[in-house]
Amino acid sequence: MATLAGDATLNTYTYDSDGFKKVENLGGSLSTIIWDGTDYLQVRGTSTIKTFHTVESQMMSYIESTLRYDFLTDQLGSITAIMDGNQTRIFDTRYSAYGRNLWATGTGCGFGWVGSYGYKETGLVHMSHYVRARHYSYVTGAWSTVDPLWPDESARGYVRGRATSNVDPSGLASCNDDPCGDATSFCNRMWRYGNDKNGKPRQGAVLCCDGKKITCIFDFNLPTGTSDRIKSCIRKHEETHHSQCSCPKQGAKECLPPDKTSLEEYIRNECNGYAVEIDCYANSRKECDKLQGWQKVFCLAEIEHWIKDSCKFQTLLGCRKHKECK
Repeated sequence: MATLAGDATLNTYTYDSDGFKKVENLGGSLSTIIWDGTDYLQVRGTSTIKTFHTVESQMMSYIESTLRYDFLTDQLGSITAIMDGNQTRIFDTRYSAYGRNLWATGTGCGFGWVGSYGYKETGLVHMSHYVRARHYSYVTGAWSTVDPLWPDESARGYVRGRATSNVDPSGLASCNDDPCGDATSFCNRMWRYGNDKNGKPRQGAVLCCDGKKITCIFDFNLPTGTSDRIKSCIRKHEETHHSQCSCPKQGAKECLPPDKTSLEEYIRNECNGYAVEIDCYANSRKECDKLQGWQKVFCLAEIEHWIKDSCKFQTLLGCRKHKECK
């Protein structure tokens, strides 16, 4: 549970084992969030239940009290209007570039600016939107907490100042400099490398379009408390796949889909990725040596755990054993 005193209002949040917000108490207004993987499935208030219809991680509509309401969105995915079953507009609104609500008529659904991609309004000012991994403020145009991928990503900066064209639906890493014009659709879609021991997709995806290589990191399934140094090494693994990407002239395609890649090539690429990842862990020992006491012990133990985990996958794939693998 996290407790935040934002905007002179005491707010409490409860998170699940994947780090997603589960219960939100905003000054006494309680709501429960139910997830379908990384997508919103339901938001249950004290007297209402909204069930969302999502297509490729973009919310299209919701059902409340058996009635369906459809979203009208702009090019960024912001919900600018809501239509009821009679095609009557029950809600209209507009936003500034960084998410301030300029005007509104009618009653919204709790999602507005970039709302179709899961930017949930909090009613606060300095933490105006909850976006999976973090909170965002339209006042500063920045995140309220440091990016877990820092220093590979900007500590608090939001989509490198390109709020009119890019979004960051994970709260971790946006798809920047993308020539496709629809960065969010494939940044949101995870390519599954395989499942972990709990049956959840492994984190990380490398996607590309028109020859432009883009890394989108999804680390929601990492154990709680995983350090930035470990996340950075996982990212280095995924970045090794950049050289394997090739995209057609039209549209965005996922890199190396299994049905179009030979098993031998897939294994070779994964072995290379794990080798880079293990090298990164080994080099991180130098960072641990700079620490003192229990912090040093914990740091080294974490690295050894991840080296062992990566070595296990190397063995399963039949890779050449890395020198760190015993």
